[in-house]
Order: sequence, then structure tokens, then C-alpha cells
Amino acid sequence: MNWIEQVMAATEYAETPRSFIRWAALSALSAVAAPNVFLDKVFYKLSPNIYTLILAKSGLGKGFPVSLAKALVKKAHCTRVIDGRNSIQSMIKELGTIKTGPNNNGTINLKDSRGFLISGEFADFVTYDPQAFIILTDLYDTHYNEEWKNSFKNTGIDVLKNPCLTMLAASSPVHFKECLPTASITGGFIGRTLLIYEDKRSRINPLIDKPEVVFSIDQLSEYLAKLSEIKGEFQWSPSGRQVFEPWYEQYRIRGDADNSDTTGTEQRMNDHVLKIAMLLQLAEDYNELTITGRHVATAIALCEEVAKNAKRNLLTEGKSASKDHVKVVLESLFKSKDFTSSRSLMMSNNWGHINTIELDVAVESLKQMGFLEEFTHKDQIYYKLGPKAIKIFFSQIQEGKVQ
Repeated sequence: MNWIEQVMAATEYAETPRSFIRWAALSALSAVAAPNVFLDKVFYKLSPNIYTLILAKSGLGKGFPVSLAKALVKKAHCTRVIDGRNSIQSMIKELGTIKTGPNNNGTINLKDSRGFLISGEFADFVTYDPQAFIILTDLYDTHYNEEWKNSFKNTGIDVLKNPCLTMLAASSPVHFKECLPTASITGGFIGRTLLIYEDKRSRINPLIDKPEVVFSIDQLSEYLAKLSEIKGEFQWSPSGRQVFEPWYEQYRIRGDADNSDTTGTEQRMNDHVLKIAMLLQLAEDYNELTITGRHVATAIALCEEVAKNAKRNLLTEGKSASKDHVKVVLESLFKSKDFTSSRSLMMSNNWGHINTIELDVAVESLKQMGFLEEFTHKDQIYYKLGPKAIKIFFSQIQEGKVQ
């Protein structure tokens, strides 16, 4: 029984959808191993770090797999675990801080910027900032960021050395859509994020009787602690090549002919498959860094389901800002002097009609359309209608559509 199967067996009595447990286990493996192992892709080295987002309606058990993965990784004492409510700037500061502390062998020294980002509610994880998704997208690609710099006027320059991030978060589909800017759907963040969606419990269990398999964080985390010491390069087995190469060729042909996926998930599916194949091998035997055909086939099946989730939750019914919230912002600016308003004034004038998250999402949507400009003056955020929006506004007045 490999390590993922052990986690699945230990949590069998939980009502949580089984796929949520499996992806939580994969995320825990990723958080521990990703900074230390890789597959040479000739032009870049692919690390098995993954961004995973669990989607389900409230009450379906999203919190348990997230807390499970957090507990397992924390117990292994091998990487930063960043949870709770954070600004993107505080996260960067944390990732750039050298860590020294206790672990199973005495001390842990983190001179690089590895980290496990984890949250039971994605909408609250990163205090809303349109730049957060851009930065998380950039930091996902470990092979492009040997040294990553973040410079702000008030905070100076933060330098991240070899950043390697794994993320596991959960959300309801409604909250997820509310906090996600339009640009992040088509701009790369979603293409890098594995969306795991379920709408039914795995079972109904009042949890009166104790399970046959004892659930022990200590026992399960021992494997992760040992895994954290493994370093090296993955190699291809003959069977791995035989399964991956024909699938890859057909996948590329199919992907180039299909323009329906605007999230970028399909275009990055090959790397997703290889990352998951590496993690599946690490769950089975971390002393053998080999990509096998069996693991590639399983990874393909898991990742193709992810692609369906992206289309189901974002392309057919998703939206980043409702028309009502955009309308509130536009109308406020049309009524303001010089078509300009401070953020605080807009919030006070529209109390009860729009909250901070809805305002941020609407502003980001209008900025993407070229309708709005954002600037800071005397430590206050201001919004101003752009020339494009003003021109449309006056043309509608002339046509009698606006009084």
C-alpha cells in the first residue's frame, strides 16, 4: 500500500469526497518534495509543485482535506506553511525570511523560498489585491525564478531565492468566482491551478463507531519527513516513454484544433501530467526517481478530469464581476467631479450595494476593458473613468439613452 493509499484508508470513514482526500495527499507530497526533485525538460527543469483548488458547496467537507494536508506537512518540519488570511506582500515577506527551527533531526534551515500556501477558504486567503494572482502565477514557474525580486516604495526590495510554491485551498464555486479577476481566468493563473470539483458526499456516516484503521498524523507524517531528505533528477522508464509520447502527440493535435479552452488549462496539461506522475512515484517509492507508464496513465486520467472541471466551473457559467457591481462603479464615477472618486468615498456612497471584494472585482474588470484608471494620492486609492468610457457615456447622452 503506497502512502496515498494509506491516507485514503485512514480517512475512509469520513464523508468528504474521496477525490478531495487524494488531492490533499498529492499536495502534501508536492509541498515536501517539489523543491528537491525535478525532471529535465531540456529547456527547463520541471518541479512537481502544484496549485490545487477544491470546489464544492458549503457543508460538503472541504475543510477536512485542507486541515489534513496542513497537519501532515507541519508535522514533517521541512517547509514553510503559510495559512490564514494574508496579503500578498506579507506572503512575499515570509517567503524571503530565512527559517531556523526544530524538526525531527534537530534543526531546519530554509535558505531558499519554499512554501506551502494553504487555506480553507480561498476568498479569504489572499486579502484581495489584483496583483496577488499575477504574482502567484509568476511564482508558480519555479524554473524561471532562480531569483525573484519584488520592489515597493514603502517596503523596499524583497528577494526570493529559488522560490518553489505549492498551494492547496478550498472554496465554494460562488465565492471563488466572486474573488477571481477576469484576467486571472485567461491570464494563466487558472491554467496553472488544478480545480477539483464534487457535488456529492462519498458516504453518509454519523461517526459513532471507531474505524478499523487508526488515523494517526504522526505515523503518516513520518513518510513525508523521510521524503524531504530525497534530492535528485527523475528519469524516464521505457514504459513511461511508451505511454507519454503517443498521448502527448494526440493531445497537442487536439489542443491546437480546439479553441474552446480560454483558461490555458489544456495547453499546460502535459506539465500537469508529468508533475502528478512524479508525485505518484514518490508516494510509492521515493528511492526510485523514475517516471513509469503506470503512473503516467493514472496522471492522465486525473488531469483530464481537472480540465473538465475548469470548463464546467469557469467557461460555461463563470463570471468575475456581476453586471450590477460594474454598474454601481460606473454610475458613481459618472456622478463624481472630474469622473473621479476615492475608494473610501465610493464605498460610503454605495454602502449596502457593494462590498470590498465586489468593488475590487468590478474595478479589475473595468480596468481590463480600458474603462477605468486607478491611482494613489496621499495614501488614498482613487478611481477615474478612462477616455474610452467617457466617450461612450456622452455618445449615449446624445442618443437619449442616458438622461
